[in-house]
Amino acid sequence: MSAKDLEWADLVLAMEQKYKSRMMKKFRGAHLTRIVSLDIPDEFERMDPELMRLVQKKTEPQIERWFET
Repeated sequence: MSAKDLEWADLVLAMEQKYKSRMMKKFRGAHLTRIVSLDIPDEFERMDPELMRLVQKKTEPQIERWFET
């Protein structure tokens, strides 16, 4: 990910707060878009069905909220 990516994006979703914090720290000089932590623990295997369910459950409201404003 680069500062250019963050400036381009309307919304950036991070799995955990620690990843959001890392992005905010690394790119503090960039024009940061809205970065949201989904608060999903990074402990799942790739494509785990429970992970997919959580991602969908927590992503959809964020996208709806973003595009309402």
